[in-house]
Amino acid sequence: MLRTLLVTLAATLLTAPALAQTDPQVFGNGTETGTRYNPGFTETTAYANCFVDAQGGTKMRVNALTVGIRRVGSTAAPAPAVGVEVSIAAMTWNGTAFGRGDTVATFTRELAQATTTFTEQVTFTVDDPALRPVVDLETTWSTQGRGGFWVGVRFTGPNAANTLNGWRVVNAPAIGFSVNGFGLFNRFDAATGTFSGIFQAFYNFGLDTAGAENPARLFVNVSGKVTDATQLFGAATETGTRYNPASTETVAYANCFVPAQPGQAYRPTKLQVGIRRVGSAATPAPAIGVDVEIVEMTWNGTDFGIGEVVASRSFALDVSTATLTQRLTLDFPDAASRPSVDLETGSNPGLGGFWVSARFTGESAADPINGWRVVNAPTLGASVNGFGLFNWIDPATGTPSGIFDAWFNFGNDAATGAQNPARLLVDAFGTVEEPAPACPADLNGDGSVNGQDLGILLGAWGTCVDPLSCPADLNADGSVNGQDLGILLGSWGPCAP
Repeated sequence: MLRTLLVTLAATLLTAPALAQTDPQVFGNGTETGTRYNPGFTETTAYANCFVDAQGGTKMRVNALTVGIRRVGSTAAPAPAVGVEVSIAAMTWNGTAFGRGDTVATFTRELAQATTTFTEQVTFTVDDPALRPVVDLETTWSTQGRGGFWVGVRFTGPNAANTLNGWRVVNAPAIGFSVNGFGLFNRFDAATGTFSGIFQAFYNFGLDTAGAENPARLFVNVSGKVTDATQLFGAATETGTRYNPASTETVAYANCFVPAQPGQAYRPTKLQVGIRRVGSAATPAPAIGVDVEIVEMTWNGTDFGIGEVVASRSFALDVSTATLTQRLTLDFPDAASRPSVDLETGSNPGLGGFWVSARFTGESAADPINGWRVVNAPTLGASVNGFGLFNWIDPATGTPSGIFDAWFNFGNDAATGAQNPARLLVDAFGTVEEPAPACPADLNGDGSVNGQDLGILLGAWGTCVDPLSCPADLNADGSVNGQDLGILLGSWGPCAP
């Protein structure tokens, strides 16, 4: 009887509408200028660069987006009807130039003929939180905790090229940040009469009649929420040096310490390491392989050691004709499958340690033109002025040592005699939390999944306001819904010992 009642209840709840949640505005409120922009071609898309306060977040969930379209119409000369296609796209950064990543959402609207002159604010709203688009933020370019993405607009239909309709131009936004330029895809080349087929990240309007540069920020207001957890370790300033152990047998370990208490674990959402490529057109940095791992740290009361590898990824870097720090990313977007790293909390009260390792591979592994980027002390978290090195080459014998050295360093600075910093570029995002319970559906911790746990789950039904403190969200998708109810029902009864 109870089982029948619960199945019926589950079917009812699965059909319940999702509740809308209003997120605050995170970008926009720029003051309008007297100009507008229309590329005059349906093939061309203009992209506004938008930077939001990310503070360690790596993704943003968008629930409302408004763009401003300037309609210059009158009774005598109406602004014709026009189609508007608005898209949200990820932003990329390769150390030198911005690029356009994946398009995560596209909205369309048909605007009627206008017989007055005004800025038509075209708004797209997604009421269901489960359907709101999520865009990856570009968080490496800005040193001020900002994350970037693009909003693109393309005019469509037979009147797309009519400049009585244009994208409204604004000054710097009051919320968020942008640069005085915008992205343009498929620019028209008047000299050849053809489209470029490329993405240009910093197109602008040239100079106005007074010789000053026109603002190239386009009217965009975005409401949403940065959804990823905060940055726990990193945000260090780079030095002028890099490190390459010159051996494929050698693995370098960056020590990372985050705020933690005994028994807690680190669950990464994203982790980045920086590889310095010192290339030029005349002397390119050769292609190279890089193995990156997250490794548990041990402590025996005297020395640090290396524990289990909990996550790894191999990267193949192409030849580089530019000098830049190339950031390699391990991201874990699925909360349910993120690794759990046991933290070493015995050596430092209030801190938990783990290692991030890197090894160069391939024919060019020993070429010092490629090296791990060296940084000063991190702004977030803690490290020590030394790093772990396994199997370092003994210069006296020219053979690998076969040992792990937890306090390897770069020696002393030739000019000042001061010890060189030995911290390698690592940025770690995620959460520190208690290990997952053996019986997660036992929400009240009484050793059994029963009606009391069902009541807790139903009382938490809907979108989690704070996903990190929402235990009834059993599959960690940000909402308590029918999927979580199914997990609870499947665990019904006493918890296994």
